[in-house]
Formats: sequence, structure tokens, C-alpha cells
Amino acid sequence: VLEGSFAQAVRLAITATGTFQANEQRRVSFEVGQKLIVSLGGQVELSSSASHWQASITLPAAEDKPILVMDDNAGLVELYHRYLGGGHYRIIEAHSADEAIQSAKEHELKLIILDVMMPDQDGWEVLQRLRSVWETQHTPILICSVLNEPEIAYSLGASDYITKPITQSDLLTKVEYWTD
Repeated sequence: VLEGSFAQAVRLAITATGTFQANEQRRVSFEVGQKLIVSLGGQVELSSSASHWQASITLPAAEDKPILVMDDNAGLVELYHRYLGGGHYRIIEAHSADEAIQSAKEHELKLIILDVMMPDQDGWEVLQRLRSVWETQHTPILICSVLNEPEIAYSLGASDYITKPITQSDLLTKVEYWTD
């Protein structure tokens, strides 16, 4: 059973019969491999007895990063799903400020992508509301709009700005920056 920081992990166990010969080349190879695995957040355990040896390698599983998308354009939301689908991102949709705040309470959001021009509510007001509540006050907010008004966005608390139409490359660059 995996516990603690390895609650979601991948474990590989290698067992062999015979004795483990610890010559210099194997020792150096093991140390290099061990350092690589540890740098990835994993662990290596080596055990041996008179008849066999075993190496257990545990690596944390990649987890999806929840990103809230608030946009009234269903086609654009689908585009976000396609553009970010190959990465470790989970798109959560919200269609109102209330839904966005509720989603923030339910998920530990890594990023909020917010449209400005929406039919029932002003995106600038939504941005200010998201910045005023505890659950989203420190969550990065990326404004994605046809308006070219980054100064307004930044003055109201946006973390970043991207102008529509968006490209996959531009979106991935922004998302990777704010979610790492």
C-alpha cells in the first residue's frame, strides 16, 4: 500500500536470483539511476539476501492540473479541451461567477481562464469578484479576450492576458508558465 506523498504512484519491483555483484561500474550506474529517480520525486530501495536481490522503484504518478475555463462560447471551450488535452490538464467549465467560485471550493485550481465579453455578466466584474474571495484570490487568472485591453486586466488583478484568436502554442506557453 502506498501512503503519504506516494498515494498515487507507480511502483516497479525487479527481483532476480543469485547474488548482487557490487562492482564499481554497477555501483556508479546504480547511483546515477538512483539520483535520477530521486530528482523526479521517487524512491529506490535495494535489498538482497544470500539467494536473491530486489530493487523497488517508486515514482509519483503524474496528476492532472485542474484549470477552470469560463467562456460563453462552447466552441472555444471545446478548443481548450483539444489544445490542452495532450497535457496533464483537466478542464473544468463554469458559466457564471457563482459556478466559478463553487468550482474553486471543490477543486484546488491551478489556473482560471476567463473571457471578458459574456452576454449575462461583465468579465471585468467577474475578475474582481474572483480576486475578492478567499478560494481564488491567489489563483492565477489568464484573461482570454478579443479585446486588446491588457492594462485594464492587470489593473483589476489578472495574472496574464492573451488575445483571441488563440493558437495552441500561445495557449500552452501561458498555461505551462502559470501551472508549473
